[in-house]
Amino acid sequence: MNNARFTAPNATILGDADIGEGSWIGFNVVIESVNAKVTIGKNCSIASGVHICSHSSHLEVTENKPRLKGTVTIKDNVVI
Repeated sequence: MNNARFTAPNATILGDADIGEGSWIGFNVVIESVNAKVTIGKNCSIASGVHICSHSSHLEVTENKPRLKGTVTIKDNVVI
């Protein structure tokens, strides 16, 4: 559920992210909540260009190891 006070028109939210009331989601932000749940608390500010993912693909690409997946929780009043 997206309760942000502002979400930039070109922000991309994939899956079922939970975005708290009063949060600000900047331009070119990507929030990927397909592999696991992403929760962003109330009154957070996510700066333009930030990518928040519920997976890590660097080991898959660099060492041919399985992709890591897990929930992401950002508490209230956080600036990223």
